[in-house]
Amino acid sequence: MGLGFATALAAVVAVWDALESEQYLSAESGVEVIEHREMSTGYGLRVVGTVKNGGEAAWRNVQVSVKFYDNDGNFLGSFEDYVDGVLPPGEVKEFSVECGWEKRPLPPYGKYIVDVVDGYRA
Repeated sequence: MGLGFATALAAVVAVWDALESEQYLSAESGVEVIEHREMSTGYGLRVVGTVKNGGEAAWRNVQVSVKFYDNDGNFLGSFEDYVDGVLPPGEVKEFSVECGWEKRPLPPYGKYIVDVVDGYRA
């Protein structure tokens, strides 16, 4: 393999990686949880709230995660769900994450953190 071929291959891989990374939601995308609250259920709680797309691209399959920690900061587990439909720039949508059910009850916890963890460019 010659130097020219290796250089061209490296350039193609770099461009591919750049294009691929723009397809997945990241901290720079501008999608964030703007408010949330908890509602008690029989086996745990439901966290409901809203996400806002403060970025320039529309996103689909936006995933919200609720991570639980004990009073010492040890991770206990997480629950996730998706925002319905496409989230266009500037739009706000509601989400609901069920945390705990009969076969997987929510353990005692000290705090929880709600965050957008995934999504794809629409």
